[in-house]
Amino acid sequence: MGSAIEELRSLRNRKDLFDISEEELRPLHIAAAQESFEEKRGTIPVLDKRARDTGINAIRSLDDMVPLLFSHTNYKSYPASFLAQKRWKQLLQWLSLISTPNYDDVDVEGAGDVDEFLDRLWAKNYCVNTSSGTGGKISLLPKSKADMDFLKEFVWHHRQMESGLEPKNQFHFFHFGPAKGTYAAANTAAYNIEGFARPDSTYILIDEPMHNSAIMRMAEMRKRMADGEATPDEITAFEAQASEQGKRFSARFDWMVDRLIEVRHERVWINAMIAQSWDLMQRMKAKGIQTAGLGPGSIVSGGGGRKHLKLPDDFQEQLSAFYGTKGPGAYGMSEMSWWCPACREGRYHMHPFASALILDQPGQRVLAREGVVEGRFAFMDPTTDHRWGGMISGDKVIVDFGPCPCGRKGMTVLNPVQRYTDLTGDEDKIQCAGSIDAYIRGNFNEVPT
Repeated sequence: MGSAIEELRSLRNRKDLFDISEEELRPLHIAAAQESFEEKRGTIPVLDKRARDTGINAIRSLDDMVPLLFSHTNYKSYPASFLAQKRWKQLLQWLSLISTPNYDDVDVEGAGDVDEFLDRLWAKNYCVNTSSGTGGKISLLPKSKADMDFLKEFVWHHRQMESGLEPKNQFHFFHFGPAKGTYAAANTAAYNIEGFARPDSTYILIDEPMHNSAIMRMAEMRKRMADGEATPDEITAFEAQASEQGKRFSARFDWMVDRLIEVRHERVWINAMIAQSWDLMQRMKAKGIQTAGLGPGSIVSGGGGRKHLKLPDDFQEQLSAFYGTKGPGAYGMSEMSWWCPACREGRYHMHPFASALILDQPGQRVLAREGVVEGRFAFMDPTTDHRWGGMISGDKVIVDFGPCPCGRKGMTVLNPVQRYTDLTGDEDKIQCAGSIDAYIRGNFNEVPT
């Protein structure tokens, strides 16, 4: 019998990649999830412990997947002291509990900070991606070189649903963020630039690697200031550094705005998170430009959601009117191997490589898969190499299991996507998160230090 995982991966060769019915995909998703479970249970200790404790020995349905899903918070469940005290060997041991490699071939002796630690992993083709870290702690998301190559292929050939886009370096490209580093979004940006940006007309806001250690230090300092623990000298130094960096990036931003205005009626690609898209719109309006007037075939991509931004309720409508688009180009997150591109109706279509699971708020059961459903977004992606592909997110979504107005079959995610933490103002409670974190702590008691 052939591999269900390889059959899933081969779907990328289909022209109707985002027009496959759930009836066709569900048996393949379940078979591939079972295949991944059999392969990884013996090499990911936390998965095996979770399976034994929940009594799940096989995946025969979507319901069987739920008790085995990790929480998005589990990928930053390492003790903070590992980074603060440069206990890199212990951090490798933590990685080996949540992923398939044992990392014995990685020399981390003398690594100066978490960025150098990650550089040494990448040098051995352990492509550990990171989240933004703006909350003070980065998620560490192990990926293989094959995972990264597959992502690059997806970015180049499948990210746009409507345009039939080919990577021919044809755009004036404006990227309002970093395009270097381990940050998952920076890797995607780098692939976009490699495939679609004109070498003579590429503009990057932060043309230097994104340093996780610097972002985490800033987040920690803000927390200490909020808690009243920072000294006056520390606050003065922090504010001076932040001011200098802010002025530098603001000047670069203004310079990019001027370059964009010069070529905006030609074919341009603007890649920016929501905050940068809003800032760009405001700066262009301040120069008397009320609509972007982008040339035919132009693209505005990015995302990031509203998060904690103080934007008007109709911010998306304002952005769409200004740029001439119907909304964000895709829905995704750092923990996903892929993202869900938007169709011409502004709906996000789930790629076929993973099962989308809409759960109740605690993340304990799958909701009915018919009509319009509101719940917590989760997924099971059997195609990823180094991680267990099942994860529960912090996102509250509204999905439609009926056909999309664009004519395609399959589940679609509607706007807006919200975070439970933003809605409740409290820490998001996912049922499995604490249990899996406890497994990890328990395993560390058995790991030599």
